[in-house]
Amino acid sequence: MEDKIFLTLEGARALQEEVVALQAKELAGKEKEQVFFSERKRMLSNVLSRAEVLPSEWYPGTVVEVGSQVTLLDRAFDDEYTYTLVHPFEADHRTYKLSSQSPLACALIGQPLYAHINLSLAGGELSYEITNILNCRK
Repeated sequence: MEDKIFLTLEGARALQEEVVALQAKELAGKEKEQVFFSERKRMLSNVLSRAEVLPSEWYPGTVVEVGSQVTLLDRAFDDEYTYTLVHPFEADHRTYKLSSQSPLACALIGQPLYAHINLSLAGGELSYEITNILNCRK
C-alpha cells in the first residue's frame, strides 16, 4: 500500500476542482492534449484516493509534523515567519505553505518547541528557533 498523503481541506478541494476541469478539457481537447489531461487526471485521482484531509482546528503542539503551523525566529535577522507544512501539491510560498519535502521542512519535522535549527544551503547558512507550534491533530 502506498503512503498516506496529508492534505488540507483547501488543498483537497483544489485538487478535486482540477480533476473536474481536466475531465472537461480531456473531452474537448485534441488527441495530444487528451493524453496529457488524462495522465494528469489519473495522477491527481491517485493522490486524492490516498489523501487524508487534515482537520481545520489548531491545537498547541510540542513537536513539528506534516500539517503543523510553525513559527520560526530567524536568529540572524530577528524576524519571525509562520509556515504551514503541507504536501508538495499544496506548497505555495505566497501563502507560507511550505512543502513537507523541502530542506527546511525536513529539518523541522520531529523537532520540539524551542529547538534550534541550523540549515546549510547553497546560498549560505540559516539558523532558526521554533517559537510556536500549532498542530491540527491531537
